[in-house]
Amino acid sequence: FYAGVISSTLARPDLPIQGRDFLLNTSAPFTLHPAYRTVGYEVLIAFWSDLSGIDPLRLYFDIFPTVSIIFWAVVAYVFMRTLGVPYPGVAVTVVLIALLFWNNGFSPGRVFAFLNWGKNLLWLVAAPLMFVFVSLFIRAPGIRTWLLLLLAVSATGSWSSTAVIVTPVAVALAGIVFLSLIKTNLRIAFCLLLAIAPI
Repeated sequence: FYAGVISSTLARPDLPIQGRDFLLNTSAPFTLHPAYRTVGYEVLIAFWSDLSGIDPLRLYFDIFPTVSIIFWAVVAYVFMRTLGVPYPGVAVTVVLIALLFWNNGFSPGRVFAFLNWGKNLLWLVAAPLMFVFVSLFIRAPGIRTWLLLLLAVSATGSWSSTAVIVTPVAVALAGIVFLSLIKTNLRIAFCLLLAIAPI
C-alpha cells in the first residue's frame, strides 16, 4: 500500500494525489478509506524523489528515517526538559539505544527502519511534540503559543491517518498533566479543544 502511494504519485503527477493506485489496480480509483487521502508522508517522499532524482526506496528506507531520528532526538530532549528530567541528554541516549536494540530484530541492516511509517513518527515524534507545545501554551497562554500548538497539530495530521486518534489523545494527556499548574483551567481547556479541531 505505501509503495503504491509513492509509485502512483511519481508515475502520474498530473492526476490528483492518490487519485489512482497503479500498483494494485490500474483501472479503478483509489478505493481505501478517505482518511488515507490526507496522508502526506509517502507523497512527501515522492516529491523529494522527483525533485532530487534520488531513488524513492533509498529515501524511504535510509534517508528519511535517519532525518526522522535526528528530529526525534531533538523533540525527545525538549520533551525531557519540559518534564524536568534531571539529565535529558542521558535519557534520550538510553531510549535511543533501547530503540536500536528493539528494532534490530525487525529490520537488520536498516538501522532506523522503524521510522518508515507515518504511524511510528506519530508515536515517537508527534506525541512528545504535543506535550511540549501544550506545556508552552499552558505556561504562557497567548495567541503565539496557541498558534504554535495549532500548527503542530495540523502538521501531524498529514503524517498518518492514525493522527485522528494519537494527536487528540496526546493533547488531552498533556492537558491533564499541565493544567494542574494553573488556575484558569476551563478557558485553557477550551483553547486546547479548539487547537485539535483540524484533526
